[in-house]
Amino acid sequence: MVFVSASLATITVDYRQGESGPLAGLGRQALAVMAPMQRAVTSVVRPVGDFLTGLAHLPSLEAENQRLREENASLRAEAGLITAVEADKQRLTDLLGVANTLQSSKPVAAQVIGNGPSNFEWTITIDRGSDDGIQLNDPVVAGPALGGAPLLVGHVIRVAPNASDVQLLIDRSSFVGSKLADSGATGLVQGQGQDDMQMTLVDPSVEAPLNELVVTSGYKIAGEQSLYPPGIVIGQVSRFVPATNDLQAFIMLRPAVDFSRLQYVLVLTRSGA
Repeated sequence: MVFVSASLATITVDYRQGESGPLAGLGRQALAVMAPMQRAVTSVVRPVGDFLTGLAHLPSLEAENQRLREENASLRAEAGLITAVEADKQRLTDLLGVANTLQSSKPVAAQVIGNGPSNFEWTITIDRGSDDGIQLNDPVVAGPALGGAPLLVGHVIRVAPNASDVQLLIDRSSFVGSKLADSGATGLVQGQGQDDMQMTLVDPSVEAPLNELVVTSGYKIAGEQSLYPPGIVIGQVSRFVPATNDLQAFIMLRPAVDFSRLQYVLVLTRSGA
């Protein structure tokens, strides 16, 4: 009873005196002493508690992680599809622009559906044929226009009712009458496969600066007409070696068409469809 009475009296006095009471001082001292110990205990115990809590939630976290991965993959696929559609739209827009520049011909749009299987024959297969008005030796071009002119792809070498094979400009058996766009000097461009094309039979006095455009000449000799209309872009000069006493001028051309990315073309038909 004595101790209880003393305790009640002390608590009453301490409560009335607030922060200036006798127990308040002891409390502050106890807090100062215990704080470092509590900090040390917390730094040891809390990681263990977090680890055990993580184990308890591991199945739900794994499921959530899997859901987020699937959602991320779906969003990436959707973004890739949108990009592909926009790229196709741009290619078709470029092709339409090229078609609008060909007022005197009857172009037929076609999609590339295959590449030549041989390393010695550079061809593509398109999804249009004789049913669409396509014939042997019809020129094939692509876009976008460079310098206001379409880009030369090649010409038709085989025709079926619903498909055609096109020999590419870079095939080693491909020869195109050509001329330098600025000087007008003429020559003959031969494909070199994966390497840059070569322009020969050029006047020895001709100089060809780098990146000068080379276009089809559209020649007509002794009643023989070139396969290709004049003014279609073949490529740009990538290397020029002037003529010497023993050698003619040496001109290499970089194709204007990126054949590795070719998806849509225009066939310049004579009959149309």
